[in-house]
Amino acid sequence: MPPVAYREALSEMLRADALLVLQASNCNAQVPAKLYEYFRARRPILALTDPAGDTGLTCRDAGITAIAPLDSAQAIAQCLAQFVASPTQGTLATDSTIEAASRRGRTRDLARMLDDVTATARA
Repeated sequence: MPPVAYREALSEMLRADALLVLQASNCNAQVPAKLYEYFRARRPILALTDPAGDTGLTCRDAGITAIAPLDSAQAIAQCLAQFVASPTQGTLATDSTIEAASRRGRTRDLARMLDDVTATARA
């Protein structure tokens, strides 16, 4: 995505009342990169994904419990009703998750991994 288009998309995301992540269960071993951007946006997130998949687990680890399987109309209706009644209940990522998803946090993780690799190589 060109830088201008990315900035425009980010601006729209930051103005949204809430954000939606959709992921079918056939992609359970993947987490969409936009989820981390959603965390950093500090907006309520509704996740329609397999709760047992990597995206569902990542959301739960972030403190998000507004999760419903994408293929269950009944679960989506229930989750959506709760979401509308209380948009910030179980929909916001924790501060520690947001920090870990930041560029600074990701750079810190990379530096730790590189330190570990170089320490192992020296030993």
